[in-house]
Amino acid sequence: MVNIKVLIQRCPPLRKLRDLLLWMRGGSENPEIWEGDRRWLREITYSRSSTNEKDWAQTGHRWVESWILPAIASYQKPSWHVLEIGCGPGRILVPMASRFDRVTGIDFSADMVQYAKHRLQSYSNVDVIQNDGATIPLPSASIDFVYSVIAFQHMNLDTITAYFREAYRVLRPGGVFRFQTRRDVERRNVSLLDRYFLSKEEVDKLAVAHGFDIISYEQGLGHPTWHWFTLRKPR
Repeated sequence: MVNIKVLIQRCPPLRKLRDLLLWMRGGSENPEIWEGDRRWLREITYSRSSTNEKDWAQTGHRWVESWILPAIASYQKPSWHVLEIGCGPGRILVPMASRFDRVTGIDFSADMVQYAKHRLQSYSNVDVIQNDGATIPLPSASIDFVYSVIAFQHMNLDTITAYFREAYRVLRPGGVFRFQTRRDVERRNVSLLDRYFLSKEEVDKLAVAHGFDIISYEQGLGHPTWHWFTLRKPR
């Protein structure tokens, strides 16, 4: 008789399926799927609906032009060093690289870092770094702008809190922190892909607790359940 547990343990695809099912049921914080095949991971975490690579990449330009940079248009500078938390395969790093002198992306997935490095190998002003999923491996006061899109909604509150602390540390005085998360708190931790939700009040408390000034807030930008925050480190 086949031992199902042994079969699952010895077969990587079955392990990934098991971990994904556990994740769906709320029983796993870091399913093995997140370190799995990078194409599958990219399609899951970035909701890629088209097989056309050009169309997929173009969404990064739309996000930068429509959601990320307009809120800081009055004081952004091309000379900035910008950082993306949870850069994934580098979809947003590409348009950022043409707008700023230096761009760095961090991600805890080795597969995502490898894929992003491959996609961005022709960009001399871009670095992609694997981190531990909670800290930023960069010097203090070395970054002008930190941003994050479709990343915090996959992180629990402890991890988000750690990134708030780290973002404040790496930002220069006057530096800007802009990010998106989800606000539909009545569905907290029950969705397959978007497990963590934060109310505006929760984010406001995090911002104040870590020393940020709250610059702007937008609700429903890009998606009815999204909200965006722009914070600034005091000079």
